[in-house]
Amino acid sequence: MLRVDGFAGSDVHPDVQRPRPPLTVGERGLAAPLRRVLTPGTPSNRILRIGLLMLAVAVGLRAFALLILNHPLGVDLEIPLRAAERWVNGDVVYDPAAFELTGGPDLPYLYPPAVLPFLVPLLALPRELVLVAWVLVCLGSAIWALRRLRTPWLVVPILLIWPPFTEGWLGGNVHMLLLALFVSMFIAPGSGAPDMHPVSRDPAATTEPLVRRGLQASLIAAFKVSQVHPWLYQLRYRPSSALAGAAILGAIVLVTVPVTGLGLWGEWLDQVRRAADTTWIIGGIGLGRMVAPAVGAVVAIASLVAVLFVPRKDTGAWVGVLSVVGGTSLRGYGLTFMLPAGYRIRRELALIAYAMAGTFTAPGAWLGIAMVAIAWVVGQRFRVLLEPDPARADPDLVPALPAAS
Repeated sequence: MLRVDGFAGSDVHPDVQRPRPPLTVGERGLAAPLRRVLTPGTPSNRILRIGLLMLAVAVGLRAFALLILNHPLGVDLEIPLRAAERWVNGDVVYDPAAFELTGGPDLPYLYPPAVLPFLVPLLALPRELVLVAWVLVCLGSAIWALRRLRTPWLVVPILLIWPPFTEGWLGGNVHMLLLALFVSMFIAPGSGAPDMHPVSRDPAATTEPLVRRGLQASLIAAFKVSQVHPWLYQLRYRPSSALAGAAILGAIVLVTVPVTGLGLWGEWLDQVRRAADTTWIIGGIGLGRMVAPAVGAVVAIASLVAVLFVPRKDTGAWVGVLSVVGGTSLRGYGLTFMLPAGYRIRRELALIAYAMAGTFTAPGAWLGIAMVAIAWVVGQRFRVLLEPDPARADPDLVPALPAAS
């Protein structure tokens, strides 16, 4: 199939013009105006997209203002730093009472004990300097990921004020670094001007670095256990890579055990079980917290199984959608894993999804997730739901026809 006049499904070579049949009365009355509005590049479609963009930016700015005023700078690093202080002083690191809090730097520490020895040196530095530097690292990681996705500089700020991004870089959440790893795995560097058409690649291909890809996937799984999908994909198609990455992290754990002790690992497992409780008020927006927990568990398991069978083309879009839909402890910033799919669906749909998630509410986030996921999946059959990319037609879909003279 080819994308012709902004739509897919035609077997006509882009250089061959096929005359269109005369429009019926019904088509002249309804289909023709609708086609003009939905055909990318037409004046009507540009007006529609500009209107949706203005709406999305307005919604994003409102949420951005709320986060700037209420979300503490670098709080997601302050929480681990306070846990490291408690560990050094011999206090309780994984405090069950912290689950009664609804915000602030004393929220529960959830990372494994192996992280603590790496945090201790930071305690000797001025705290404000550490927090600001880390927020800048997270912001830089977000910008790098957006640019790898071929995002124009004018669009970058629009996405950085989107709550899934703002909550991540402003709070200094490690997810911004994991997003950069995810994008590095599944998106190849593009050439030419950024056009929001990322170049997909398969991280499990034999031409990809074995250890690097495995370590990237393993780090994502280690810090975001509920989004283990990239590592599982790597294990399915290139097990040596996934196991090599896991082995490196396992070696780090073994080195730190004499320092942290085995008892602390038992406390961490108890902490993970407490965090998985669907009644925890700030436990995220995973599907199991929005509907019956059993339904969420079924969807989570189904997403893990599905990742073993996704097409090895546009893999980042498939794995990203499954990581979000099946993430049991999904937070707002976790939605950023859907960007490879969001960039591929029609801009109109993507802007509406942006606005929905920009409401900074769980129902809004899931409406946005559903729109991107459905458009991406159904778009494999009905290509009109996907954004045309005239600059790069798929080689296996282009018939070898001569250009029209």
